[in-house]
Amino acid sequence: MHTTTFSIADKLELWLPTLFFVLLWAFMQWHGKLPSTKSIGEFTGILNSRGGNIIILSLSSVYFFRYSMYIFLDLLHMVKEKTISEDNAFALMAIQFVTTTAFGGSMGALLKTMTGESTKARSTDNPDNPTPLGTVADRGNTNPPTPPKTTATNGIITGTPAPSGPVVKLP
Repeated sequence: MHTTTFSIADKLELWLPTLFFVLLWAFMQWHGKLPSTKSIGEFTGILNSRGGNIIILSLSSVYFFRYSMYIFLDLLHMVKEKTISEDNAFALMAIQFVTTTAFGGSMGALLKTMTGESTKARSTDNPDNPTPLGTVADRGNTNPPTPPKTTATNGIITGTPAPSGPVVKLP
Protein backbone atom coordinates (compact mmCIF):
# COMPACT_ATOMS: atom_id res chain seq x y z
CA MET A 1 0.00 0.00 0.00
CA HIS A 2 1.32 3.40 -0.97
CA THR A 3 1.08 6.14 1.62
CA THR A 4 1.95 9.75 1.02
CA THR A 5 3.45 11.83 3.76
CA PHE A 6 3.55 15.58 3.51
CA SER A 7 6.27 17.61 5.10
CA ILE A 8 5.68 20.96 6.77
CA ALA A 9 6.96 22.73 3.65
CA ASP A 10 4.43 20.88 1.48
CA LYS A 11 1.58 21.86 3.78
CA LEU A 12 2.71 25.48 3.89
CA GLU A 13 3.01 25.56 0.12
CA LEU A 14 -0.70 24.74 -0.05
CA TRP A 15 -2.07 26.71 2.89
CA LEU A 16 -0.06 29.94 2.78
CA PRO A 17 -1.56 31.16 -0.53
CA THR A 18 -5.01 30.07 0.63
CA LEU A 19 -4.58 31.92 3.91
CA PHE A 20 -3.26 34.97 2.06
CA PHE A 21 -6.32 35.19 -0.19
CA VAL A 22 -8.74 34.64 2.69
CA LEU A 23 -7.06 37.41 4.70
CA LEU A 24 -6.99 39.68 1.64
CA TRP A 25 -10.72 39.12 1.10
CA ALA A 26 -11.46 39.80 4.80
CA PHE A 27 -9.37 42.99 4.72
CA MET A 28 -11.08 44.25 1.58
CA GLN A 29 -14.51 43.34 2.95
CA TRP A 30 -13.77 45.18 6.20
CA HIS A 31 -12.75 48.35 4.35
CA GLY A 32 -15.54 48.14 1.75
CA LYS A 33 -13.21 47.72 -1.24
CA LEU A 34 -14.71 44.60 -2.79
CA PRO A 35 -16.28 45.08 -6.24
CA SER A 36 -20.06 45.36 -6.40
CA THR A 37 -22.15 42.78 -8.17
CA LYS A 38 -23.12 45.43 -10.72
CA SER A 39 -19.48 46.06 -11.64
CA ILE A 40 -18.84 42.32 -11.90
CA GLY A 41 -21.88 42.03 -14.18
CA GLU A 42 -20.60 44.89 -16.35
CA PHE A 43 -17.17 43.25 -16.54
CA THR A 44 -18.63 39.92 -17.66
CA GLY A 45 -20.78 41.81 -20.16
CA ILE A 46 -17.64 43.36 -21.62
CA LEU A 47 -15.98 39.95 -21.85
CA ASN A 48 -19.06 38.64 -23.67
CA SER A 49 -18.79 41.34 -26.34
CA ARG A 50 -16.91 40.83 -29.61
CA GLY A 51 -13.88 42.75 -28.33
CA GLY A 52 -13.77 40.74 -25.10
CA ASN A 53 -13.96 37.49 -27.03
CA ILE A 54 -11.12 38.61 -29.29
CA ILE A 55 -8.94 39.47 -26.27
CA ILE A 56 -9.63 36.13 -24.54
CA LEU A 57 -9.05 34.11 -27.70
CA SER A 58 -5.87 36.05 -28.52
CA LEU A 59 -4.46 35.37 -25.06
CA SER A 60 -5.36 31.69 -25.24
CA SER A 61 -3.82 31.40 -28.72
CA VAL A 62 -0.56 32.95 -27.52
CA TYR A 63 -0.60 30.74 -24.42
CA PHE A 64 -1.11 27.51 -26.37
CA PHE A 65 1.41 28.50 -29.06
CA ARG A 66 4.01 29.25 -26.40
CA TYR A 67 3.52 25.96 -24.59
CA SER A 68 3.41 23.95 -27.81
CA MET A 69 6.88 25.33 -28.56
CA TYR A 70 8.01 24.41 -25.03
CA ILE A 71 6.77 20.85 -25.44
CA PHE A 72 8.27 20.56 -28.91
CA LEU A 73 11.70 21.81 -27.80
CA ASP A 74 11.64 19.73 -24.62
CA LEU A 75 10.84 16.59 -26.61
CA LEU A 76 13.63 17.37 -29.07
CA HIS A 77 15.98 17.70 -26.11
CA MET A 78 14.78 14.34 -24.74
CA VAL A 79 15.39 12.66 -28.10
CA LYS A 80 18.85 14.23 -28.30
CA GLU A 81 19.67 12.96 -24.80
CA LYS A 82 18.28 9.52 -25.71
CA THR A 83 15.77 9.51 -22.81
CA ILE A 84 12.91 8.76 -25.22
CA SER A 85 12.82 7.32 -28.72
CA GLU A 86 11.85 9.27 -31.83
CA ASP A 87 8.62 7.33 -32.25
CA ASN A 88 7.29 7.67 -28.70
CA ALA A 89 3.50 7.61 -29.08
CA PHE A 90 2.78 9.66 -25.96
CA ALA A 91 5.14 12.42 -27.04
CA LEU A 92 3.62 12.51 -30.51
CA MET A 93 0.11 12.66 -29.05
CA ALA A 94 1.15 15.53 -26.76
CA ILE A 95 2.49 17.51 -29.71
CA GLN A 96 -0.60 16.72 -31.75
CA PHE A 97 -2.96 17.79 -28.97
CA VAL A 98 -1.20 21.06 -28.21
CA THR A 99 -0.70 22.11 -31.81
CA THR A 100 -4.00 21.02 -33.35
CA THR A 101 -6.63 20.86 -30.64
CA ALA A 102 -5.53 23.53 -28.18
CA PHE A 103 -3.80 26.10 -30.38
CA GLY A 104 -5.76 25.30 -33.51
CA GLY A 105 -9.08 25.47 -31.71
CA SER A 106 -8.43 28.82 -30.08
CA MET A 107 -6.90 30.29 -33.24
CA GLY A 108 -9.80 29.03 -35.36
CA ALA A 109 -12.32 30.53 -32.96
CA LEU A 110 -10.35 33.80 -32.99
CA LEU A 111 -10.43 33.96 -36.78
CA LYS A 112 -14.16 33.14 -36.80
CA THR A 113 -14.82 35.89 -34.26
CA MET A 114 -12.84 38.42 -36.28
CA THR A 115 -14.77 37.75 -39.53
CA GLY A 116 -17.46 40.21 -38.48
CA GLU A 117 -20.43 37.87 -38.63
CA SER A 118 -23.12 38.43 -36.02
CA THR A 119 -24.41 35.74 -33.75
CA LYS A 120 -27.48 35.40 -31.57
CA ALA A 121 -25.32 34.17 -28.67
CA ARG A 122 -24.02 37.68 -27.93
CA SER A 123 -26.61 40.28 -27.05
CA THR A 124 -24.28 43.01 -28.33
CA ASP A 125 -24.48 41.58 -31.87
CA ASN A 126 -28.27 41.89 -32.07
CA PRO A 127 -29.10 45.40 -33.33
CA ASP A 128 -32.86 44.75 -33.23
CA ASN A 129 -32.87 44.08 -29.50
CA PRO A 130 -29.91 45.90 -27.94
CA THR A 131 -29.30 45.29 -24.27
CA PRO A 132 -26.97 47.32 -22.07
CA LEU A 133 -23.71 45.77 -20.99
CA GLY A 134 -23.94 43.73 -17.84
CA THR A 135 -27.53 42.62 -18.38
CA VAL A 136 -28.82 39.32 -19.64
CA ALA A 137 -31.21 39.38 -22.56
CA ASP A 138 -34.47 37.47 -22.17
CA ARG A 139 -33.89 34.62 -24.59
CA GLY A 140 -36.53 32.35 -23.12
CA ASN A 141 -39.64 34.16 -24.39
CA THR A 142 -39.43 34.87 -28.10
CA ASN A 143 -43.16 35.58 -28.54
CA PRO A 144 -44.33 39.18 -28.17
CA PRO A 145 -46.87 39.84 -25.41
CA THR A 146 -50.46 39.39 -26.53
CA PRO A 147 -52.75 42.44 -26.21
CA PRO A 148 -55.96 42.13 -24.21
CA LYS A 149 -58.90 40.73 -26.15
CA THR A 150 -61.26 43.38 -27.48
CA THR A 151 -64.48 43.29 -29.39
CA ALA A 152 -65.84 45.87 -31.80
CA THR A 153 -69.52 46.84 -31.59
CA ASN A 154 -70.92 49.51 -33.87
CA GLY A 155 -67.45 50.87 -34.51
CA ILE A 156 -66.65 51.27 -30.81
CA ILE A 157 -63.90 49.10 -29.37
CA THR A 158 -64.75 47.67 -25.98
CA GLY A 159 -62.47 46.07 -23.45
CA THR A 160 -60.06 49.01 -23.34
CA PRO A 161 -60.19 52.13 -21.18
CA ALA A 162 -62.53 54.84 -22.37
CA PRO A 163 -60.87 57.54 -24.46
CA SER A 164 -60.48 60.92 -22.81
CA GLY A 165 -61.59 62.89 -25.87
CA PRO A 166 -64.62 62.73 -28.14
CA VAL A 167 -65.52 59.29 -29.50
CA VAL A 168 -65.28 58.94 -33.28
CA LYS A 169 -67.27 56.18 -34.93
CA LEU A 170 -65.37 54.22 -37.50
CA PRO A 171 -67.07 53.54 -40.85
